[in-house]
Amino acid sequence: MLQGIGAPAWYVFVRVMLPLMAPALLLLLFRDTIYSFQANFVPALLIFDGGPPPFATTYLPLFVYTNAFEYLRYGYAAAASLVMFGITALIVFAQWRILRRWRLPSTA
Repeated sequence: MLQGIGAPAWYVFVRVMLPLMAPALLLLLFRDTIYSFQANFVPALLIFDGGPPPFATTYLPLFVYTNAFEYLRYGYAAAASLVMFGITALIVFAQWRILRRWRLPSTA
């Protein structure tokens, strides 16, 4: 590649490989951020069921589940789901805005 003409390996990685991998890395970052908000539901439900002190481990997904299926407050659970969606969307949008500036300038 460019190493044959004297370019160091870090330069090749930063200027060639990283810009080519950036779209896939950003997609994985957004996907894993969304998944991290959902992944804390099962351990909190199965192991702690809200925690020994009242509501000590009640995360937002567990709060939605408890209100919808134990207390039968469907409207309250739907509103909490929309809040969870809004929080997730804001975090992903903030990541996108921060990483949008990260693009390397074009040499053409």
